[in-house]
Amino acid sequence: MPDVTKRNTVPSDHGPRATETISFNDEDETCVCVSHFDNEHLNQEFNLNIEKLYKLLFNDDSSVQAKMRTLQKEEDYEASPWQDSEEGASERTLTYKVPLNANLGPKTAEVIEKQVLASSSVATKCYIINCEVTNPNVPYGDKFNIVKRYCLTRSSEHSCKLRLTSDVQYKKGVWGMVKCKSITRIRFLTIYITLLSCVINVDWFCLIFTRK
Repeated sequence: MPDVTKRNTVPSDHGPRATETISFNDEDETCVCVSHFDNEHLNQEFNLNIEKLYKLLFNDDSSVQAKMRTLQKEEDYEASPWQDSEEGASERTLTYKVPLNANLGPKTAEVIEKQVLASSSVATKCYIINCEVTNPNVPYGDKFNIVKRYCLTRSSEHSCKLRLTSDVQYKKGVWGMVKCKSITRIRFLTIYITLLSCVINVDWFCLIFTRK
């Protein structure tokens, strides 16, 4: 198939705008990222249209997001509106609290997650969303950030692939205890992503079942 160049815009009710001019194959797509983070948590194909999966992941009113917030027992959830940046990206910030099971210290962790839809995203073709997560009120929470990247690429008209990777960004002068804490955070993220994949698949199955 010859390459084609397309320019598309995501409607505002889908979430952030995605526009960019890039050459793509008419059928399947490949990720436009030059590299990914070191920890790969998910690299899976879903029997969902890419627009459908994108909305399930990043539309606050989606059934998947509602289930994940319930499973995590999130409280005081707030999401700022998507705003376009001068660099052509779109970004927003999520804030919420999750319970902690630690005997000492705070009983809830404050979560601040900045989400950035990369300017290289193209509606109906690919979406790259970079996230930076911080926990300012937990011990050593100011010593490192967790960064993660969602890469959605179209496989066909009715399927797409989701790849999710992460890494730890340390502040200067960190020591062993901090690195142990960050490793634990990555393990929890792996559990979260596994759960997310299950919720997406269950949502898809329910959707298909109710149509029959």
